[in-house]
Amino acid sequence: MGVIVTIVTLLGVLGSGVVTALFGFGWFLDWLHDGPAASKFELASLMLKITFPYLWFITFVALSGAILNTLGKFAVSSFTPVFLNVMIILCAWFISPNLAQPEIGLAIGVFLGGFVQFAFQLPFLIKEGVLVKPKWGWRDPGVVKIRTLMIPALFGVSVSQINLLFDTFIASFLATGSISWLYYSDRLLEFPLGLFGIAIATVILPALSRKHVDAHSEGFASTMDWGVRMVILLGLPAMLG
Repeated sequence: MGVIVTIVTLLGVLGSGVVTALFGFGWFLDWLHDGPAASKFELASLMLKITFPYLWFITFVALSGAILNTLGKFAVSSFTPVFLNVMIILCAWFISPNLAQPEIGLAIGVFLGGFVQFAFQLPFLIKEGVLVKPKWGWRDPGVVKIRTLMIPALFGVSVSQINLLFDTFIASFLATGSISWLYYSDRLLEFPLGLFGIAIATVILPALSRKHVDAHSEGFASTMDWGVRMVILLGLPAMLG
């Protein structure tokens, strides 16, 4: 996973202009024809170059968080995302005012936020004795199993991302601010999911895994039943709201 994410990150940084053109095609067309939105394309491409390494950091943050969750250390992975907000606020406060383009300060905040989240979890991994030396193991049975299980998961996750890609593509042809409005509405949509759905899933996953391994079918069913009931109890009012 480390090798794949590193390659993707390097390609993203080097090809930030191509990625920006894909998501903001309207800006790219303006840039080609020296239109009024040409500067947006250039700025977005530069900011993407700065922020793309966040993908590398956050991938290992997610992996570390998953490991700590299986050990029952939920507080660490739950608190880690706070550092992204802290670093963005600090950079907006101290760096952005000193730049000709203040937006770049926020991009630096995203980069630093990823780094700090990654660094924060390392001591906890060391303490639990689960920080291992990286080595190549593409054909290891465990790696093969995870790779196979990841395929349906990647498909499920990618559906919403592809939908957002098309939405952003269309919004890039509309009035200034359209992509931001789209982003804010998506945050509103994610709010109940992150607050309730992800929280419940994170807590019950280790319990479900243990009960499945121990062949404790009754306990597995009751835990799953509780999780579904809680999601429906909190999700339906959110949907209506």
